Amino acid sequence: HRAIDSFTDTHPASLQLRKLLRPRHKKYAPVVVDLVWDYFLSAKWSDYSENSLEVFNAEIYDILSRRLTDLPTGLRSRLKQMITDDFLMAYATESRVRKSLQWMDNRVKFESAFHLMPIDIKENFELISHLFDQFFPELIAHSEVYCGCN
Repeated sequence: HRAIDSFTDTHPASLQLRKLLRPRHKKYAPVVVDLVWDYFLSAKWSDYSENSLEVFNAEIYDILSRRLTDLPTGLRSRLKQMITDDFLMAYATESRVRKSLQWMDNRVKFESAFHLMPIDIKENFELISHLFDQFFPELIAHSEVYCGCN
């Protein structure tokens, strides 16, 4: 997980997107980059997997449920609700995105503009889509080095 986060945070596409988002999102721009990548992964899932996103998520929920005792205590206590809420689909539809972003705005201590992320995407859709297409295949290749999961 840390290797993926580090790779993502330092990838040229992420850095370019962070620069684009900084005027609106200020110190939260790196967080918004991760959210934008999650959104594009949901939107472009079929470009990278033969299984549907719903099938993949069901498999992940099953694995998490079976490995519950291996998870940190705090996550164990929240996992059932997370699965009920279908948390892996939080960025799969516009309404789910808006709900998730509003929740984040309400949760942070400092002024934020997470709820404006859909505007960022709309205003810069082609560029962000292109950046994602540069970033994500490289992330897959980087991840395979760590997990041997091809």
